[in-house]
Amino acid sequence: MHYKVKMNRRTSIAALMAMSCATERAPEADRNVAAVSELLDALDVERTLSLALDPESALQLDQGCQAEPVASARANGPMPVEEVTRWEGPCQLQDGAMLEGSLTLTRTADSQVLSAESLAIVEQGSVEVLLSGAMEMSRIDDLVELNVAMHGCGALGGSCGSTSPPSTVGIDLEYSIFPMDTYPRAYSVSVGGAVDGETMIVSVEGAWKTEQTLCDTEPIEGSLVLDTLPRQTLTLEGSGPCDGCVGWQVEGVAVAPFCLENAW
Repeated sequence: MHYKVKMNRRTSIAALMAMSCATERAPEADRNVAAVSELLDALDVERTLSLALDPESALQLDQGCQAEPVASARANGPMPVEEVTRWEGPCQLQDGAMLEGSLTLTRTADSQVLSAESLAIVEQGSVEVLLSGAMEMSRIDDLVELNVAMHGCGALGGSCGSTSPPSTVGIDLEYSIFPMDTYPRAYSVSVGGAVDGETMIVSVEGAWKTEQTLCDTEPIEGSLVLDTLPRQTLTLEGSGPCDGCVGWQVEGVAVAPFCLENAW
């Protein structure tokens, strides 16, 4: 199916199994597995960066829906535009899916901006992708800064689902990723901002280090704080037991670990 092939490793987070590695730490009611899974899905740095770097591949777009780009105000600014690519609907993609709205990728010498205006990809009557907003990526040597202010589903957050209207998430996040010459095999990332989910707006702050040669199921070190009610803290320690389970605290009280499957 359209787009799911590209995203199958990342879109399953909402359905992750959170297994209890210990049972007598805190009441089970404190372990809001669904809320944490939804937030991890929205924070997925590799999926978000893939969309920023190459939206054509990430969304399985094609040249048949490319349109003449509109004039850019940035063309007269201090950073001349080098290349503008625009996809615009209504248009049928080569795989039969329908594209509606528009998506514009603007590249300059050291940055690029992806902006979506009511973008929708619909396959056989099912909404696969919704996107509105923008993300801006800049790179200085091996450091990438990525600012995301978008709302949608499928390409960010969880799947759009079968409900009407589709289940969406709002993201206002800033990422720093370093070094890009070894990404995604080995890199460090910091993230901060807010996620607007189905039931609450949550501020998030975290930093972690990934080294796949040491552990390919979770970061080797770091932490992530989700300022929900109650407050959630995940401690990442794949350099110890590389078992996909991370430490979990609710309002400072240790609960059973949160166990992941390809979440990072």
